[in-house]
Amino acid sequence: METVEVFGQKYRLRSDEDEKHLRAVAAVVDRHMREVAGSLRVVSTEKVAVVTAMNFASQLERHQREVGARQAALTKRVDMLIKVVDRALAQSKDTSSEELSQKKTRARTTRKGKKSKK
Repeated sequence: METVEVFGQKYRLRSDEDEKHLRAVAAVVDRHMREVAGSLRVVSTEKVAVVTAMNFASQLERHQREVGARQAALTKRVDMLIKVVDRALAQSKDTSSEELSQKKTRARTTRKGKKSKK
C-alpha cells in the first residue's frame, strides 16, 4: 500500500502499478483539483472532485472519439491498399499466365517444326 496526497488529503492506495506511477497520477489529479478549485466560487472538496472527474471524463471521451476516427481512417486506407495489391497481383498473375501460354505455344510450334523437318 502506498500513501499519496491529493488536494490536502492523504490516501492509502493499493495498485498494480509501481509507486512512481501512482505518485505521478496523484500529482495530476491534485494539480487538476487545485485548478478547478481556483475557478469555483464555492470550494467544497466534493464539488471540486466531481468537476475534476467530469473534466477527465470529457477528455477521455474526446480522445476515444479521436482514436475511433483515426482507426476508421486507417481501416479505410488499409482496405484501399489491399485492393491495390490484389489488383496488382491479379495483373501479375494474368501476365504470368499469358507468358506461360505464349511459351507453351512457342514450344509446340518449335516441336512441330522439328518434326516436319524429319
